[in-house]
Formats: sequence, C-alpha cells, structure tokens
Amino acid sequence: MTSSKIFNFACTCIIGMTCLVFPVDARAFVFDKIIAIVNDDVITSSDINRLIKPLYEQYKNIYSGEELNKKLMSAQKEALDVMIDNKLLYQEALKYKVEVDKEEIDRKINEVKARFASEDEFVHALEGDGITVEKYRQEIKEQVMIMKVVGYFVTSRVVVAPTDVEKYYNENKENFFVKEMVKFDLIVVKDSEDNPALDKANKIIGLLENNAALPEIKDNFKSDSLVSVKENMGFYSRGQLLKDIEENAFSIQVGEFSKPFVIEDEFYVVILTDRITEGIAPLSEVFQSIENKLTYDKVKDKKAEFIKELREKAYISYK
Repeated sequence: MTSSKIFNFACTCIIGMTCLVFPVDARAFVFDKIIAIVNDDVITSSDINRLIKPLYEQYKNIYSGEELNKKLMSAQKEALDVMIDNKLLYQEALKYKVEVDKEEIDRKINEVKARFASEDEFVHALEGDGITVEKYRQEIKEQVMIMKVVGYFVTSRVVVAPTDVEKYYNENKENFFVKEMVKFDLIVVKDSEDNPALDKANKIIGLLENNAALPEIKDNFKSDSLVSVKENMGFYSRGQLLKDIEENAFSIQVGEFSKPFVIEDEFYVVILTDRITEGIAPLSEVFQSIENKLTYDKVKDKKAEFIKELREKAYISYK
C-alpha cells in the first residue's frame, strides 16, 4: 500500500475532494514559501507539495506540455480555495473550543492503519509523505474538529420535510423508472456416470414441494460436492442472465420454483425470491434515497453560505 491511501483518506475526511497542484516542475518540491495567509495562519508550498504528489504523478502519465500545465494550474486554484476554507473552518472550531476525544482520533487512525499490512508500513507511508505519526494525529484531530463545526452550524440545521420529498418525486418521476427484475436462489447439480444428476434434481424438487427451506436442502446434500446451492443471487433484468436461467426465472412467481432444466450437462433449479415490476417505482421505495439527495444538496448549499460568511469576515492574502 502506498502513501496515497493516507492522502485519499485525509482528503475525504476534510471535504470529499482535495486535489492540490502547485508546482508544475518536480524541482519545485525542494522550495518552501508562503502561498496564502488566512487570518493568523499560513498555507505554505510544503503544505501543498505533500498533497500534490499523487496527482502530479498521475497527471504526468496522462498529459504533457501546455495541456499538463493548464490541468495543474486549474487544479491548483481550486485546491487552494479548499485549503483556505478548511483553515477558516478549523479556526472556527478553535473559536468555539470544539473538543475531540483521544478515542475519536485513535478510531480514525485505526481505520487508516487497517489498510496497511503492518504498523511499519503505515509509518513508512507517513514518512514518505514527510510527516510523523504525531503530526498525522494532529491533522486527524483538525479534520474531526472541522467536521464537528460543519455538523453544528450546517448539517444540524438542515431539514428536509416529507412534502419536499414528495414534491421532488412528482416532478422527477421519469428518473425513477425501473425495469422488471427478478431475484432468486439457484441450485446446480453436476452430472456423473455413477451419480446421475436427474435423480438428485428430482429429489430436490420433492423437498421443495414439501416446503423445505434452503438450509434443509443444503443439509441433505452437505456431503455431495456435485450439488451447489447458491443463495441470494441478487437482482437481474432481462438480458443479464443465461437464456435458460432467464426464461425460467421470469416465468415463475415469487415463492415458486422451476422444473429442473439442463445447461451443458448440469441440472438447474431456480427459486424466485423477489420481483420488481417494470414501471415507476412507488414513492415508498425511493423515499429514503430522495431524502438523502435533498439533504446532501441542502447541506452543500448551506455549507457554501457558511464559508462565504467566514471569508467575508476573514483576512485572506495571496502571496
């Protein structure tokens, strides 16, 4: 695992995206200077350089010449704005004495550590980014403080009423059209000369006709490697399955099972567990996803307003 995974995690915690680009020439990584002043804090080239390396390496493999420069400079402007916003949010957290428990920091760091093979690999990745474990702990603490500020001043003040969800649904019904889909369990019986698959397939049908559940069928054939029971195959629409499986799955009702059918010397039995009817999904099925979208949009807008207010009151100087 590379240090870019730490970069990705940190950026996600802060804002959801932070693609920072400053120097186009790799030699610029050796310099350090103040890029911007945000009230009493500064943003330096070394702050940016540590975050720009993964993107810089990626862009070098895709773009070249003037196109590379344009891509990097465009990303630089956007990224610097994000860094300024984060400075302002952190300063607001300090102003209101936002507290972060040690356990919260440990939990976030352990989430990152889990992506590495060992503690040494984690530390080595940090060193590759030019920071110590303690410095990283401080950065995580600042990120959590920022999230708490946003939570208090933004997220907690966003309300999406059921009428908002219903209005959005009625105005965008075409977005909730769904194809007919089926969900099923599948039993496969392989054939052999001394162990005919048809006999076992018929035995399975007999068990199903007597309302046997899949665990019971599994138990009956637990020592038979030629019988495979595949539960919860997920939802599929027409055109996503083998022709014979599709025909059988779509021709039965929920709770029913197909007759045994053959595909390349193997017997199959489909048990239909759920079906989605083609058409506009009812509001009850999409209510949560609409509510989540509207909440996200409102939080995004309110956060932009909150940061705009902070910027208007702040001293920001670009160097």
